[in-house]
Amino acid sequence: YLATLGLHSERVELTADLAFLLEPAPTQRVDAILQAEGVRFPGPPLLGVSVSQLMQSHYQRHNPRADATPFVPMLAAALDEAARRLGCRVLFVSHVTGPSRTKDDRLISRSVQRAMETPAQVLEGEYGPQELKGVISRCHVFLGSRMHANIAALSSTVPVVALAYSHKTPGIMQLVGQGDLVCPAASLGRDDITAKLTCAWEQHEERTRLLAQRLPRIRDRSRRNIELIEQLLHDQPATPSPPASGRSIASS
Repeated sequence: YLATLGLHSERVELTADLAFLLEPAPTQRVDAILQAEGVRFPGPPLLGVSVSQLMQSHYQRHNPRADATPFVPMLAAALDEAARRLGCRVLFVSHVTGPSRTKDDRLISRSVQRAMETPAQVLEGEYGPQELKGVISRCHVFLGSRMHANIAALSSTVPVVALAYSHKTPGIMQLVGQGDLVCPAASLGRDDITAKLTCAWEQHEERTRLLAQRLPRIRDRSRRNIELIEQLLHDQPATPSPPASGRSIASS
């Protein structure tokens, strides 16, 4: 894409999403949120879930199974199977709650929850990014359709099974060495989800260790965005002028 804009490759530097640098809320605050939401500890390990109406829309439009098996009952059946097979609790973490009703993840989360046979909980409050990351960090494995919810999990060394409808999610999962745990919307199905969740669960220790090894370099790439911005601001002349040919463009 950058090449089509006429940018030469030597001016392009690969960075990483700034969300990898986000710090979670303090432990006491996360404990208070979980207590208020009725998420009890100790207890069976948590399977965190981030689901969106956007994911549902892509599934219904592009998946050949959608007419026979709509998104909500398909995902509910997959989560029921995962809960039985893995002995986990399902917690829906609504990573987006507005500004419009159609963008509120709690609505689709409640729909899936109601369709499930096994008990599940929906995080009902509205929380900031650091608070949500703190909650996600308490999960054993995460199933996510929101990219930044997945990044919150990955950067907390929580293994992720990613539901993907664009090129961004597979790219991030490959960056952290988890590319085999991507479920594309166009081919999404109950068996695919449960198989990948089982894989992430059984390989939890190995995948957590790999994430811990990869994260320092990725965070360095994230900080590089800030360094490049500082360079551009420092080099900016007093009066506006066209950018110099040697300046860099960061692509995360």
